[in-house]
Amino acid sequence: PENPEDSDDSYSELPEFAVADDACFQAVGHQAGGHVEFLHSPAHQGLIFKPVTPGEEGFYRSLPASLARFTCRCFGRCCIPPEQIDAQAGKEPFPTAFLVLEDLTEGLAEAAVADLKLGFRQRAPHHNSVKRESMMRKCAESTSAIVGFRLCGMRYYDPSTGEMTAISKQDCRRESEASLQQKLQVFFCPVPEQEGLEEQTQMMDVIQELDALSHAASNLPGWRFWGASLLVARDARPFLEGHGKSCIRMRLIDFTNFHRVAAEDADGEFLGAIHNVRLHLELCLRAPSGYVELPLVMPNLTRQDEEQVQAAADRELLSPMSAP
Repeated sequence: PENPEDSDDSYSELPEFAVADDACFQAVGHQAGGHVEFLHSPAHQGLIFKPVTPGEEGFYRSLPASLARFTCRCFGRCCIPPEQIDAQAGKEPFPTAFLVLEDLTEGLAEAAVADLKLGFRQRAPHHNSVKRESMMRKCAESTSAIVGFRLCGMRYYDPSTGEMTAISKQDCRRESEASLQQKLQVFFCPVPEQEGLEEQTQMMDVIQELDALSHAASNLPGWRFWGASLLVARDARPFLEGHGKSCIRMRLIDFTNFHRVAAEDADGEFLGAIHNVRLHLELCLRAPSGYVELPLVMPNLTRQDEEQVQAAADRELLSPMSAP
C-alpha cells in the first residue's frame, strides 16, 4: 500500500488484506520480546500478522511518509478464521483481526534479533495511578530509568560458545548498565578481530539511520512514542560459518501504546532514548574491554508524566463504565 499523506492530521483507512483460504498460521519462533505472539504462514512469506490494537492501528493510519521508512511496512489488516490458526500457536485464544506487517527477518538464514524497549518510563495512555507506580518501579529495576532503554529479549551469536543464544524478556530486566554494554557489543560486533571496513561502515549506516529517525520524530509535535521499540535483525549464519559479514536491519516497532497530545513539542523522552542508543552503538565500534561511563541524556520527564495522567483521565471519562 502507498504511504498516507505526509500530514500530521491525515488519516488513511488501512486496506483489507486477503488471506489465502489454505493458509495455516503458526507463532513466530524468533520473536525477541513482547506480550502478544505474532503469527506467520508459509502461504504469506515475508509477512507477520499481529493482533490489532486501537493504538497501533491509529499509528499506521496517521503515519507520515517522513517516518514510514523507519517502521515495518504495514500491508493492511485482515481477519483470520480461528480454524486456520495452529492450536499450539499461543496460550490464549487469538483474536480474528490482525495487522499485516513486514517481517524484518525475511531471508535471514539464522535470524539474530534484539528488541530495545525505548523510554525512561514504560507508559501507556490507559495506565491508572497504581499501574503507573508499578511501571516506574520496574523501570528503576532495569536500565530504562538511567539509560532510557532496555533489552526486551535477544537472540544472538555467542562467540564464546560458537552457538546461538537467547535471552528472555524476564532475564533482560536484570541487566545492569555494564552487562547491557556487553550484550550490545556481542550482538553488533561479535568478532571484533574480524571487523573490517565493510562492517564498520554498516555500523555507521545504522548510527546515521538513528540520526535520521531522530530528525523525523523531532518534527512531529504531540506524537508520543510510548512503549515503542527498536527491533534490530541480522543474519548470524556468517558468524556460525566463520566469516563475519552480516548486514544489519533496524525498524521502529510496537505502537500499541502510541498516543497523541495537544502539544507543540516533540517527544523529548523518545529523542533522549534514541540519543543514548546512538552512544552505545558508537561504543560498540570502539570495542572496549570493560564498562565505559557514557555522557547519557536525561530528559525532563515531568511534562510527559502529566500528559500520561491526563490521558488516563480522558479515557476514564470516555469509558462506558463512567457514564451515569
